[in-house]
Amino acid sequence: MANVMPAVRRLLFEQHRDGVVVLDGECRLIDLNPAARRLLGVEEPVHGTAAAGLLPFWPQVAAAVEGADGQPVEIAHGGNVLEVRCTPIRDARRQTIGRLVVLHDVTEHSRLIRELNAYARTVAHDLKNPLSAASGYLDLVRMAEPELANDLSRKIGKGEEIAEQMFRIIDQLLRRSLVRQ
Repeated sequence: MANVMPAVRRLLFEQHRDGVVVLDGECRLIDLNPAARRLLGVEEPVHGTAAAGLLPFWPQVAAAVEGADGQPVEIAHGGNVLEVRCTPIRDARRQTIGRLVVLHDVTEHSRLIRELNAYARTVAHDLKNPLSAASGYLDLVRMAEPELANDLSRKIGKGEEIAEQMFRIIDQLLRRSLVRQ
């Protein structure tokens, strides 16, 4: 069994793509993997270093790390966007004895979301212009011909309802793209 642990450490810790930082109960460094060293720009970490001295973005993540509630915090660091998650390490009595901090690079994901939002805003605005024109023409027909036949009046009314529905959809699209920012 002792031969398995080095292999497990290599697979789960040293070769993990995400940065992994292990802190003790007082938020001091116990260990960090190569991915965390790369993301943090740390050559040779000093064990026992306070997390505040190790993590340059500590003020942004301190509450999440100290609370260790597992909720992600997204921060910008060194040209990257990192999702920082902290999980408590507990002993057999369920006492918190440390924290496991995972640094996940979400730079590409964030870039794609920004591009998607920009595209959604562009499409929404591009759709509103011809839709406004079509709605205006329906209004003009209704004003020009106040005594339209029932069938024609129903069809124009249906066109107006559809235009209003499309306006609501476009407004929802715009609101969602603003909320995601």
